Amino acid sequence: MVKKIKTYDVIIVGAGPVGSTCAWYLASKGLDVLVFERKKFPRYKICAGGIPLVLQDFIGDFPFEKKFYNVTLIKDKRKFNLNLKSPLVTVRRENFDHHLLKKARSASAEILFETVTAVHNTQVYTANKEFRARIIVGADGAHSTVRKSIDIEYHRWIDTIEYELPGYADEFIVAMGPGPGYAWLWPKKSVIAFGGGGFGPADRWADRLAHHLGIVPTAKGYRYRYHLWNKGKRIEDNTILIGDAGAFASPITGAGIYTGVLSALEAAKMIYQHIKFNKPLHDPYFRRLYNEFIPATQLATVLYSAPAPVTVFSQPVIRRFYGLVHGYLKMMRSLYRCT
Repeated sequence: MVKKIKTYDVIIVGAGPVGSTCAWYLASKGLDVLVFERKKFPRYKICAGGIPLVLQDFIGDFPFEKKFYNVTLIKDKRKFNLNLKSPLVTVRRENFDHHLLKKARSASAEILFETVTAVHNTQVYTANKEFRARIIVGADGAHSTVRKSIDIEYHRWIDTIEYELPGYADEFIVAMGPGPGYAWLWPKKSVIAFGGGGFGPADRWADRLAHHLGIVPTAKGYRYRYHLWNKGKRIEDNTILIGDAGAFASPITGAGIYTGVLSALEAAKMIYQHIKFNKPLHDPYFRRLYNEFIPATQLATVLYSAPAPVTVFSQPVIRRFYGLVHGYLKMMRSLYRCT
């Protein structure tokens, strides 16, 4: 007797913030959702973990470490203090990710801690099992198995190196440039996230800030390579890419949590409309995010090349680039308005 294979509405590969957010939204709408994650949660993950608190507008309350109403910006050996209209927070990924996964589970999403080995059309395979779904979502990071299955490639790679330093600090520091990269020092409760990244060797920016601050990291840095946002394909037939799998990292900061969550929510809305009302699956969620990412790309060009960042972080410039934008406008006002 042949065992019948259950067909889910949606299978999501990857249970990080992006995958869990997508699962939570769809499961809360009554869809039958299965999530695969290769590592048991909670799991330790080195990450800078800086997030605008306005993310709560989209996913509700979440655990965070510290809150900041000021950013110290270092550029061209000059130091600027940016007063934020709305705060930034830092998170520990083991806590933040687990919170969102539990939220997805409480909405009735099914979670399996297994490694996906292959994806083909409507089938998802693990070491010795086969699963099926009407829609497959790749939320499995920069080296996505799902993306490889549909033969989509992106070409704007950014290289980063990250450290988690013991100690305490109260200053949220971002050092921009020289050139297309930046470094950061973002405090959490009992550790400090430190690192750098950009187009080229990540140590270039991290070492410069370490020297400036008198920091000597003793632990081995964690290196991560992923894609910055750029125009390109995110959907192939019934398969959709979100988060780092779909190259949704911010063109301004390289950060991926906020922008990844945006991609997850937009994709989830499209999936729900498709399954419930037979709306077509194409790239409207991606095109809607053009309004988020194209202005960000334009601003990044100015931001990294301008010798005087005060002029960049002015209200007229923000209005010029973001006058018709909503999500990013809110974030940008929170992050970059000088008062």
